[in-house]
Amino acid sequence: MTVKVRVDGEVQKIAFREGQDVRVGDVMAQIDPRPYQAQLHQAEADKARDEALLANTKLILSVTASSWSRSTPLARASILRKRWPRSIKPRSRMIRR
Repeated sequence: MTVKVRVDGEVQKIAFREGQDVRVGDVMAQIDPRPYQAQLHQAEADKARDEALLANTKLILSVTASSWSRSTPLARASILRKRWPRSIKPRSRMIRR
């Protein structure tokens, strides 16, 4: 009989004895869940950070759009410099003809 594991990890507990009958789906061993729990917590923290950044960006966009529609071209340049964080400031590209 061949036994295949679904995940890698350090075995903490063997849940059968040699010669014991086992069925499909029976737990045969328990691995250390800590590395997987740490990965889960990190992914949850990353998701929360990304959702906060998205909410902040949406707020900046709505305030900027409101100010933008009421402003002159010179004031628009000032709005962009003041309201957009450096990490998401649009990058202008020079096009030469």
